[in-house]
Parts: sequence; C-alpha cells; structure tokens
Amino acid sequence: MPTVLLSHKRPSGRKRPVKKCRHEKPGGVSPRVSGRLLEVIDPIVRPKQRLSVTEWAEKHRVLNINYCAEPGPYRVSRTPYLREIMDCYTQPNVSRITFVKSSRVGGSDMMNNFVLYNICENPAPSLYVLPTEPDAKDEATGRLKSMIEDCPEAAQYIPYKGFATGKQITLRGARNIYMGWAAAPRTLIRKTVRDVYFDELDNCEQEVGALGNPMDVATERNTSYGFSARAFSDTTPTVASAAAWQDWQQSDQREHHVPCPHCGQYQLLTMKQIKWDSDKPADEIETQSLAWYQCAHCEEIISEGQRWWMVMRGVWVPKALTITEPLPLEDDDAVKKAALHGPDRWTPALTGEKKPTRRVGFHIWSAYSPFRTFSMIAAQFQRAHQDPAKLRVFVNQWLGQPWQEEEETASATDLKIRRQGAPPRGLVPAGGIKLVGAADVQKTHIWYEFRTWGYQRQSWLVAEGACETLEDFYEIGENGFDCQVAGDDTKVTPEGMSADVYVIDSGNWTDKIYDFVRSHAKCHAVKGEGQHGSTSLDWSVKPSKVEYTPRGTIAKRSLRLLRINVSYYKSMLHRLWQVLPGEPGYWSVHADTSEEYFQQITAEHSVWITNKRQGRKVRKLIWDLKPGRKHNHYLDAVVYGMAIADFKGWMRLRDRSQVKTSKPPRTAPNPQAFLEQARSRGRAR
Repeated sequence: MPTVLLSHKRPSGRKRPVKKCRHEKPGGVSPRVSGRLLEVIDPIVRPKQRLSVTEWAEKHRVLNINYCAEPGPYRVSRTPYLREIMDCYTQPNVSRITFVKSSRVGGSDMMNNFVLYNICENPAPSLYVLPTEPDAKDEATGRLKSMIEDCPEAAQYIPYKGFATGKQITLRGARNIYMGWAAAPRTLIRKTVRDVYFDELDNCEQEVGALGNPMDVATERNTSYGFSARAFSDTTPTVASAAAWQDWQQSDQREHHVPCPHCGQYQLLTMKQIKWDSDKPADEIETQSLAWYQCAHCEEIISEGQRWWMVMRGVWVPKALTITEPLPLEDDDAVKKAALHGPDRWTPALTGEKKPTRRVGFHIWSAYSPFRTFSMIAAQFQRAHQDPAKLRVFVNQWLGQPWQEEEETASATDLKIRRQGAPPRGLVPAGGIKLVGAADVQKTHIWYEFRTWGYQRQSWLVAEGACETLEDFYEIGENGFDCQVAGDDTKVTPEGMSADVYVIDSGNWTDKIYDFVRSHAKCHAVKGEGQHGSTSLDWSVKPSKVEYTPRGTIAKRSLRLLRINVSYYKSMLHRLWQVLPGEPGYWSVHADTSEEYFQQITAEHSVWITNKRQGRKVRKLIWDLKPGRKHNHYLDAVVYGMAIADFKGWMRLRDRSQVKTSKPPRTAPNPQAFLEQARSRGRAR
C-alpha cells in the first residue's frame, strides 16, 4: 500500500490569487481593513477600565419619579456621605457591609445602585431579601423592574417582556435576581448566589423564626464565591439585641465626623447639641426654623446653612481610630480640598490601630440628611418626648438608634439607707392604720412580713422572719405589736395592734392552707400569676371560686382564691422605691431590718427577652432573678401584702380631716330673713 504524505502546503504551481483593494498603497495595508480590525480586536485585547459604584451610578443611574422625591440623574453630591459606602462595596477585603441608619438618608437608592452595578459591570446571581412575600413581590414588579428599564445599560439584558415576577427577575447572562422573604426561610437557602441584599434587616429577623439571624442564614449560600462574595444590609434599628445593631457591633463601627465651621474641630453630630426654646410649640419651631446646633468644642452657634458645609467635609472614622487634628480653616486650599473626593482630598490625621475584619459597618442619622433640618428634628422630639410609643419611633426612625427598654432594678445598698431614723422592730408607727400579714410558704418553712399601711400609700415594715407552721404565723399577728403615740417618738400605747388581714401563698401545702383559710376569717389564700412575664394581664387581683377534695375524704369543699398579677405589683414596688422621704407613697422599713430581707426583695429585675412563637420572634418583659441570686421569698411576701392592701382599698386611704372642699360651710337658717325674703317676693308679684 503506497504511503500517503499529508501536507498543509498548496501544490506548487497553484497560487491563491490576491485581491487588491483600490485604496491600498504600495507596500502598505488598507486603512479601511486596519480600522475594522481594530474595532473588533481592541475591546478584546485592551483591559476594560472598571468604574467604581459611585462613578457608574452618576453616569448611568436614573431615579424614577414614582419611587423618588427627586427624580432624574443620580448625583452623589446630594448625599455625599454615601460615597465611601458605595466605593467600599468593590474592595476585595470586604465581605459584609452593615448600614444602620435613620429614615430619609438615601440608603435604599444606594443599595439599588449595587444591584444595577452588578448587572452591568460584574454579573452574577444575587438574592434580594425583604420581610414578607407581599413586600418582595411589590419590590420586584415595582421599584426593581422600573429602575432596570430606566437604565439603558441594564435594559439591554432584558430578554423579553414580563421579565420581573414575584419570585425573581430574569436577565440574560447569569444576572438573575432571586427574591427572598424572611417569613419563608426556605427562600433564603434555595439558590446559590454571590451577592445578598437585605432591606430592613431587623424586620426580617422578626419573621425568620427559629433559624436565627437571617443575614447569617442567607450568606451561607454565597460562600462558594470566596472573596468575591458580598452581603449588604440597609436597615433602621429596632432594639439593641436585634440583628442589625448586633451586626454593626461586630463590624469596625464607622461614624461620620464633621468639622466645625468656627474652630475646625471634628465631631459627631448629636441630639443633645441641638438647641431650641422648649416653651415654643412644635409647629412654630419647625415652620420658623427656631432650632440651631451648638459646637461641642467651641460652643459657637452653627446655623442650618452651615450644616451642609460640615457634611460635605465629613469623614468616616472607625471606632478604633481617633482624629488628632482639626481642619485648618486658615488654609483655604485645605478647606477646598476637604470637600473633594479622590487622591487630592485633604483628610485629618488619625491615630489608633484598626482591628482586622472583613466586616464594615456605617451608622448615620437624620442630622446628616439633606431631607431633614435641625428644626424638624427638634419639633419631632417636642411632639414625641412625652409619649413612650412616639418616642420609640423617634429614636428608631430619626436618631437611627436602638430603643433601650427601661429595666426596673434596685440594689440592696440603696434601700439600706432607709433604716436611718426608722422606728425599731415590732413597733407600729403613729401613721399606721391597717396591718397586713403576708406569707410565702415553702416546703419546710414559711417566710413572712408584717407591714402597716397609712394615708397616701405610705407603709412601714413592722416585722419579718421565718416560722415553721401556719399556726405560728397566725399567732405572731394575733399577739399584736406595740403602737407609737402620735407626735411622740418614745411613747407607745398600752394596747397592741393585731393584723387586720392575712394572705398566704397556696403554692405549697395547698389542701392544708385551704383548710386553714376556711377556719380563720381573717385569712385569704392567694396564688401568683404572671411570674414568667405575662405582663399583658389586664387585671391586678382576680377573686375566683375553687373546689378541692381534702386527702382521705370524698367531700368537695370550696373557697375564694385571690389570683394576683405579680408582675404588676413588682413594677409598682419598684416605683414606690423611687419616692423620696416625706412624699406620698414612701416605702419604709424598720431600724433593725435584716440583711437577708434586703437581698431577697431586690433579687429580681425586669429584662426583655425574645421567644419563638409559631415560627416568629416575640419580645416580652419578664421578671427574673439577677445573676448570683437564689432566693426571693421576702419579695413574694411583699407582693402578696401589697396586693391584698390594694384589693381592700387600703392603698387609697385619705385623711378626711385634711381634705379641702370648695363649698362654704353650711350655716343655720335665719327665720326672720326667710320671712322678709318671702314678703318681698309677694310684693313683687
């Protein structure tokens, strides 16, 4: 078989004809051909110059009139404090950005700049998360759909009409945006994405249920992208324990420092430095612009017109760093460069060591916003400061701060001072009118206290201690206590005062206590409710009929049981502890009060906790033991005694002799005057 040689050379004698261009010059290449080649090859060969998010947004972003109060081309100069946040998004050493803010600072439009930028410049699948499904559907078919259509750079990737649905936005070239909602946690983990966006993170956390922080759940889906993965959250904080504030605490905690136009010192804008005449009504403060800002360093007045000069020259500073020099106001060149952005910008010197982290956090509030003024902030505070519900909205939506719930707590040291000048143990003060004995029954013994109540909620501790049986407790109260003579600190009445009523906790020895109460007219059985934070109870003491069958018998017996809302009376007790001596409602002890008594009555404090209920997080206020405390028996006895005093009306006693009346005293009728008056009427007729 002959050998066949394969060759790429054309057989000799046969040459391909070369077609010459009529524009070709001798020894050269056609300019038309070379130009066409360059048009095709140049974009492929030459590396593309990638814009920053800020540069891209100012070049291509258009704000829609239906979703923005100031439609038209996007200009970062309107909100200059957002520039660094947007530029931070493309830095390779950043994985998570937390933006904690007040309302009306431009955060939502900034997050949408990230979405459009990734569609056009850095395509990859992304996840857009909102609290509920209706929110996600409205956002996908509304704002997100419109902003893609309004941007020519992004609109070219729309494959067909109807590209935006309630579950995702479908675009060409791996640019899909998947919608997720925290109320259905499965939507956060169904797709692998590179970029995650959270709108109102705290509201998402309330919906996500038992899975925990929704940000942590969603970011598990972008770990395969490595260092190119990004997660951004834009939220108004709710409480300090919620996800947004906790994420910001774990970041480098950057805040916006601005220079004073008078002294050049950098500072944070704070609410306490906004000044106004509090006697003026809120509407007048807002309409007439009566508020101003006072510099924290030189105490000069900063007007509303100077505020924007400060914001334009502000710098973001992490918590670990400190500004060490002011803005040199005498140097006009430095003042101008402080308002620029780029390598020529003047920035103050910083000291400190920044902790290494890929989490960055930014916090800002209404004082920096172009849509708010000092007078608007002052007027809003004037309207809200006396209403806790409105004040919470102001703190969250205007100050951008988490709402700090007031925890009711007291220390034993503060109450021990009340022993000074108090009467001795076992003596009923002259102001005592009704004596109450209260007992907290344990398995082996009984803790008790005897307290007397007087006018205007004033009360005095007479005795406290522990005994072994119900009979011992009852006998202590029936033997009576010495009574102080009114107006004399040394004399006592020869007859003692016995207890007017006894309340006994029926949690232990239930049948025995029921029988004891049935056989003693002064005694009442009580049961505490709301111990685990049921502060929603709308009653304080509720009598109810209970039936029981004593052991060894088959006959049923009944009695009246007093159900007590212990959370209500614990809160009342802490309010009484704030009353100063000599004022109505002062809560007193005796001079020999034991240390154990003070430790036990201050063993609890009220704290806010978050529980899961039907897959959602519910926050509630509970009374719980302080760390290191074990016993609160005296506290329970105090609460039972307060409840029965309130139920009997003894906490509302009033001294009738000191009650002032507006009516004049009645006088005896004058018969002669009555006859003269009658005769004059007759003559008139």
